[in-house]
Amino acid sequence: MIRRSTWIVLGVFVGLLALALLLPRLQESREAEATPTETPYIVESLFNATDLVLVQIELASKEGQSLVLQRDLAQGDWLVAGAEAGTTDVFASGSLAGQILGLTIAQTLENPPSLSEMGLSAPAYTITMAQDTGEQIVLKIGNPIPTGGGYYAQVGIQQPVVLNDLAVDSILAVLAAPPLLPTATPTATPEAAVSETPDPALVDVTPTP
Repeated sequence: MIRRSTWIVLGVFVGLLALALLLPRLQESREAEATPTETPYIVESLFNATDLVLVQIELASKEGQSLVLQRDLAQGDWLVAGAEAGTTDVFASGSLAGQILGLTIAQTLENPPSLSEMGLSAPAYTITMAQDTGEQIVLKIGNPIPTGGGYYAQVGIQQPVVLNDLAVDSILAVLAAPPLLPTATPTATPEAAVSETPDPALVDVTPTP
């Protein structure tokens, strides 16, 4: 007959064995619960650039400043309208077009203020893009948001959104500094050296008495 003390020892051994098997699983479960699930950051583009074939971009302010870029379809370059041939900085103008098409939404607005409160009924700036189909896309830039860091904006009659202020300011800066190559400064031609020898015909010679 097995003694009572033997049963106790056997029970303790079985309990320790079960605990040793369960502890790793419990620890893994707690670590999984403690690790927060990362929410992926989704960047939402303002325009569906893959479907757009643009031929002209016009930036304008309500004060009357404007800049028009026209695309040379043969070369693919963006040229400043009205500028002399070869004077457009095509790298800068192409970068500008890319910045506009690459704008992303910084914040959506579920219950936006009125258009007048956001400055979109009479926008401070507009960016009008003409497609090869003849259709136009108009982006309106309104007031800065109260908390800073963005501008109210609206594409056509779509729901207003907020755009990052640094991205917008970088684009609008071209109204003051168009993407043109620096103008070459003409080199001054040095004047011919003036002879210090006086012309004898002009010298007043007074005879010595």
